[in-house]
Amino acid sequence: MVCGFFGLATAVLANQALHNDRGAIIEGIFALDTNQATIFYWLLTAGSGIFVLMGILIAARRMMRPVELILDEKELVLPSGFMQRTTARIPYSEVIAATEIDVSGQKMVSLQTAQKQYTISSTLLGDHETFELVKTLLSERIPNGRLR
Repeated sequence: MVCGFFGLATAVLANQALHNDRGAIIEGIFALDTNQATIFYWLLTAGSGIFVLMGILIAARRMMRPVELILDEKELVLPSGFMQRTTARIPYSEVIAATEIDVSGQKMVSLQTAQKQYTISSTLLGDHETFELVKTLLSERIPNGRLR
């Protein structure tokens, strides 16, 4: 959906840049002549195109290497790092605090250890039922027994 939006924006902005015959005023503050406005439209086109490319690359990466969350008896193994390219092993005994977070409808579980904070996003798990199951399993396995 995001790729579709930015793909459409790329097409519209490229068309505007190709056929621009006037300047532009941005938020009543910046006045651009015709050449400057054309460059501005091309920059916006490039930015939108980069978002489309990033979306395609992320989707392809997810298909080629699915992300896994593993809850075994003694530790949690979850994707970590930039673009979730590495995994982190977190023994349940090292979890100091576990908190459920809701940011604009996006639900997450935050796990705090002495060294680092980890986040498990509901989007990683695919559906609400799986997220609730993971919360239940974590509550059973972490010290102090429940999410805040």
